[in-house]
Amino acid sequence: MTAGGLSLLIFTRNWKLKLLGTLLLIVPHLIGAPQPQVHASAAPAELAQAFIHATTIANAVFWLALGGLTGVFYKKLATIQHARMVYENSWLTAPK
Repeated sequence: MTAGGLSLLIFTRNWKLKLLGTLLLIVPHLIGAPQPQVHASAAPAELAQAFIHATTIANAVFWLALGGLTGVFYKKLATIQHARMVYENSWLTAPK
């Protein structure tokens, strides 16, 4: 339904089809997802808690590493771009 609604919104020019696409996008939210009979897990509570802790730590390490490396590479790229600008502009001021 979502793909059909998006395609009608994006690829059609007729306003009636765009309205149909909007309705196709809204209907699943109005109906809602099916709910299970029992809200239980097959995994023990300790295992679920260990999974939550492990994924939280892994996400923290990932984002800290990504942020740190972004800073390092941004600084390195800025230095390279500055050196390139100095080199490209040096021939303008050099005596002939």
